[in-house]
Amino acid sequence: MKIKDISGQIVFYVSILVSICAILAAVIPWYGSHLVKMSLEQAELGYQVEALHTAESAISYNPLSVNAYFVLAGAQQRIGHNADARAALIKAT
Repeated sequence: MKIKDISGQIVFYVSILVSICAILAAVIPWYGSHLVKMSLEQAELGYQVEALHTAESAISYNPLSVNAYFVLAGAQQRIGHNADARAALIKAT
């Protein structure tokens, strides 16, 4: 193979990698927001433990989301984990 062919392949694969990273950077925060909404719906229906697990998943997808920490704190408070709820509120603020 010629050097020109190899460098063209490298550019091609790097551009695909950058495109995939850009797509993930857009989709992951959206999915975290979707999980926050799902957690609130589960809590409304009375599924408190499921709401807690969903809120924890939302934080794992988007650890910078203040809203996710507030939802997590609410879920923890509803099942009686007041110390954990306070810690989540401190992280949120």
